[in-house]
Amino acid sequence: MLRLKGNYKIYEGGTIQGNKVINGKLVYSFHNIICTPIYNQLLNSLNGDALADIEVSYFAFGTGTTAVTEGDTTLTTEVFRKIPTSKSWTGKVFTAIVQLALDEANYSLTEVGIFAGGSITADSGTLLSHALKTITKNSNITYNILYTLTMEEN
Repeated sequence: MLRLKGNYKIYEGGTIQGNKVINGKLVYSFHNIICTPIYNQLLNSLNGDALADIEVSYFAFGTGTTAVTEGDTTLTTEVFRKIPTSKSWTGKVFTAIVQLALDEANYSLTEVGIFAGGSITADSGTLLSHALKTITKNSNITYNILYTLTMEEN
């Protein structure tokens, strides 16, 4: 059986080198809900159907608290989004990283997601991953957020 597993890791400080955060202090690690478009894309490609573009274009952050589901299409209350700093894949693991600088996303964050397509405008594009997690971000902290999507066989 093929299984997809997504995970976010948030590091305070550090630097981004390729698909790794170097010398950052891990402060949060949590799983996510993988949203329906990823499954649709995989199954459509196996069927030979036309493929939609699901390239990861944005990390998004919000302040909503509604439970996440596979059918989500937006964050509950998106307040900030940013283009990934880096993206790559090796073997069965896709990695995307974004850096939140001192002056970015300074909210009491509670949700995070990644989007394909869209623009800098909130709620635009296709939601691929959605997670709830209380994240304290202020102007004294730089965060590097690492997202991994792993294909595993059971």
